[in-house]
Amino acid sequence: MKFGVMQLVSGGYGRTEAEVYRNNLELVQLAEELGFHSVWVAEHHFTDYGLVPNTLQYLAAAAALTERIRLGAAVVVTPLHNPIRIAEEAAFVDVLSGGRLDLGLGRGYQPREYAAFGMSMDESRERFNESVEFLRKAFTATEPFDWEGEFYKGREIAVLPSVVQKPYPPLWLACVSASTFEMAGENGWQIMTSPNFTPVKIVAENFERYKAALVAAGFDPAAFQYPVMQQVYVGADPDRAYEEPQEACMNFFQKLSGLLPKEIKDPQQSGGESYEQFRRTQRKMTDLRYDYLYENAVLFGTGERVVERIRHLQEYAGVDYLIGWFNLGSLDHELAKESMRRFADEVMPEFPDEEVPGEEVVVEDVAVAASS
Repeated sequence: MKFGVMQLVSGGYGRTEAEVYRNNLELVQLAEELGFHSVWVAEHHFTDYGLVPNTLQYLAAAAALTERIRLGAAVVVTPLHNPIRIAEEAAFVDVLSGGRLDLGLGRGYQPREYAAFGMSMDESRERFNESVEFLRKAFTATEPFDWEGEFYKGREIAVLPSVVQKPYPPLWLACVSASTFEMAGENGWQIMTSPNFTPVKIVAENFERYKAALVAAGFDPAAFQYPVMQQVYVGADPDRAYEEPQEACMNFFQKLSGLLPKEIKDPQQSGGESYEQFRRTQRKMTDLRYDYLYENAVLFGTGERVVERIRHLQEYAGVDYLIGWFNLGSLDHELAKESMRRFADEVMPEFPDEEVPGEEVVVEDVAVAASS
């Protein structure tokens, strides 16, 4: 079992942006100190739901502050960027970090972001696919090349610096819908998922769907990892474990529920299947109760309780990589640090890590909960 740290880098709640960045980067350093395998950061625009508009710039800062921990983008919202810039910035971070970059590429799910960039979400899948094809070419080309795509064009393209990891940094695919798990398996892509509101039974079924698609395409499922992202809080005792993260947890889901317009005439013109997944989540938030979240959707509790919950994910669904979001929403910075330390002391030793061979990885549909 591997363990990572997720950072949405949420603002607001009386904190300055500088304070938010400073606190999150401090947690990156703490994660390395405590022995976490990785740290991941999300991209968002135009709202303090997430204050990182460029994950690769943030990871460059994180690289300068660390030496060992892997640095993950979860994700670069690919259609909003020129893929040449993605290739250059990703290569820069890979070199700066000594080959520690994990590159998540995604379509995003927020109509407001696309509208502000003057782009249509209904062409996001095609833009995404072309960008992934371009990046593979750009990372591996040994000579300058021309590109004549539907959305992007260029002459004499040569990406410098060259990536450290060959053929290029691992690419990750965040899966939401059943069809995305199948598509990931068909293409031999590594997956990432954030199953808030999703019963463990459905997580297990989606993993099985993914494995079946891998096998059908000639891949070995044992060569891939099966990660989930979840909100995590480890308290000193049962009462504190329940009470301390409650306000921050509910603040987060309240803010998440407002990210999409309440009315839209044609959902297929605003993100298609991934949008509908978000809408289902949004409808569930109407009657959301903290007791339900505590028992079913988040990993809150004493160290012993969190160990039991993770073991259930491991044994029932086959999860072997947990990426925890510790500083959720408005949670006090000191409480987040205390929770991470308890997790490292009381939880991580119960799950020794076994190295899993890495395969190619890509992120298409950003998960609609804590991981996004």
